Amino acid sequence: MAQEVLPDPRSHSSRRGEDDAPQALLGDFIYEPEPEQILERLLPVYVETELYRALLESAASEQGARMTAMRNASKNAGELIDTLTLVDEPGPSGGDHPGDPGSGGRRRSAHAT
Repeated sequence: MAQEVLPDPRSHSSRRGEDDAPQALLGDFIYEPEPEQILERLLPVYVETELYRALLESAASEQGARMTAMRNASKNAGELIDTLTLVDEPGPSGGDHPGDPGSGGRRRSAHAT
């Protein structure tokens, strides 16, 4: 992806006449220090900032992926618990089975005997 950092003096010369080309190269800006010196100082800072932005985006993406994975794991664990858990309905005597009045609709694990 190309991104314009400084104005391109060539784009100004194509819009103006050929006799204005030296003036177009100077542009409407007064540089102090020279443009090359400014670019020497700004370019490393720009590159460093872009790399830092990329690292921050990578870290944010990783955290988002972790959050999604944990949400899905929690949802799956809840579904697994619901699947493996039985709810006993009280029978005619109020318990699980005739003669067992004590349970009265308690939850019982599917692995319980």
